[in-house]
Amino acid sequence: MQRILPFCLFLIIVIQSVDVSAQDEKTPWWKNLFKKETVDEMDKNKPERDSTFTEISNPIEEVKPIADSVLVVAEKALISSDKPGIVRVYQDNRIAAIDSLYIQAPPSIMGYRIKVYFGDLNTARSERAKYISSTQGEACYLRPYPPNFAVLVGDYRTSIAAHRRMAEIKSMYPSAVVVPDEIQLPLLQK
Repeated sequence: MQRILPFCLFLIIVIQSVDVSAQDEKTPWWKNLFKKETVDEMDKNKPERDSTFTEISNPIEEVKPIADSVLVVAEKALISSDKPGIVRVYQDNRIAAIDSLYIQAPPSIMGYRIKVYFGDLNTARSERAKYISSTQGEACYLRPYPPNFAVLVGDYRTSIAAHRRMAEIKSMYPSAVVVPDEIQLPLLQK
């Protein structure tokens, strides 16, 4: 009994998986289980493309089909490698919209910045300009905290990195303090 049960379950699954509607009425269902499809039959069974997809293609040279067989096409492609190929990208419009949203508002992560000044707008602008001129390339932000403004420096992922940098600039800004803040994702190094 224990040996018959798995076999019966397997048989039931195979019988239920057969698509009765797609069969010819002349051939029995079990003959279609082991039938090999040709390239033409696969093209006929391929669903039509959805209108929500955009075709992006940049053909350098129009390539004519060599033969119906996939093997012959693959062999010819390996032999004639001096011709450039065609790359087609089928991309859903929703993915392109997500990509444009990413460019407009890049994601941020929680990290740390150094607050070097907190006060009125004119002094905050001058402190920011002074900091940018004294250090080349380090990020410096002016953030409003009504009715005051803060000058925040750097994009540090860890508190340790922010405290190391704060120790370096403590002589210029004795009231500098490390604050948690949303930071920009760091650029990948090559």
